[in-house]
Amino acid sequence: MTNTFDLIRDGFDRNVLVYVYDANAQTKQNKLSLRLFSLLKAVARRNSIKIDRFILDPECKVEMYPWFPELNSVCGKPIISDLDDCHILGLPVIFEDGLCDFNKVPYIMYYKDLGGRLMHNYSHPGLIIAAGKDCALLGCYSE
Repeated sequence: MTNTFDLIRDGFDRNVLVYVYDANAQTKQNKLSLRLFSLLKAVARRNSIKIDRFILDPECKVEMYPWFPELNSVCGKPIISDLDDCHILGLPVIFEDGLCDFNKVPYIMYYKDLGGRLMHNYSHPGLIIAAGKDCALLGCYSE
């Protein structure tokens, strides 16, 4: 399986960075939402990219907590679950430190070192990786 740095490079090379803005939730502007995961899955399907997991920073757990337990039950997982056994849109979620700029290390800095740009109005941007065996798409959100 490809490491996270390689997945970020692949997502960067594909020149696909999906930004999310949830216009229906005014208090959640520029924050993590289910819409971003759905967009990543749709973009992957449209480009014949087979993704099998999402990779997020553990900081995302705070934003995701209100989605549970209903989210896992919708995806066929048990209703009683926690964020350590998390599936979104039927795909497992893996948590790795460093995908949020708030932490300053290491993955989001690697993305920036590659020449990647993030929206200027994001104060602490973070990346979501929609990953396959050796390919990836990147999503961006702000906490």
